[in-house]
Amino acid sequence: NDEFAYDEGPGHTFSEWVTLPNETGLSDCICDTVSVRECADCGKVEKNVVPAVGHEWSEWVPAHTGEKPQNCDEDVIYLRSCSNCDNIDSMSEPGPGHVWGEWVVGALDSTTEGMAILTCQVCEHKIIEKLPILNAWNYDEYIKGDCSNGYDTYVHYVDRTDLPEELRTITIKITVGYPHDDIPEKDECVRVETASGVYYLYTCETCGKQVLAYFEPKTAPVE
Repeated sequence: NDEFAYDEGPGHTFSEWVTLPNETGLSDCICDTVSVRECADCGKVEKNVVPAVGHEWSEWVPAHTGEKPQNCDEDVIYLRSCSNCDNIDSMSEPGPGHVWGEWVVGALDSTTEGMAILTCQVCEHKIIEKLPILNAWNYDEYIKGDCSNGYDTYVHYVDRTDLPEELRTITIKITVGYPHDDIPEKDECVRVETASGVYYLYTCETCGKQVLAYFEPKTAPVE
């Protein structure tokens, strides 16, 4: 048999590893890192792949940083950033909703239209409601007062379904100072004698209160 002898080759002469550029448009954190090297003698190419490590995210922080609080009805935006690639991620959640105070009614009379203002106690967002001229037929309800309370009541309904039920009504009380019933004759009153004088009282049928009708101060005896 013929015998053949083989010489071992000299081995590859590889270049240094060269990292290929990332042409995916994606962050290096989520793309594998590919490096290649080539033999200077035979042109053989070897490839090395390092799996992506993923993002190193910071904690979520609110995107709104202004001095004035964000509108409570707007979505709350949160941001986080990657410490490796500076990529920014975002998320949102519904706003908490307004925390309303009470309606504040401005100047109002029988000749000038007015307004009422409702303010959120958190973000200071305001709702302004126009009020009609002050008379009974301009309002949804009118309750005439008497001497038991001393004021007329005007009720205005607010056409806003986004408000709680209790804030859809604006109640305006206008002090009038209604007098008590007509003063009866002295002999029809209750006579109450005191050290300072005699009081004549009667009961108002409208409000049920005892009202002073007459007073006779006590005079010193003539010497």
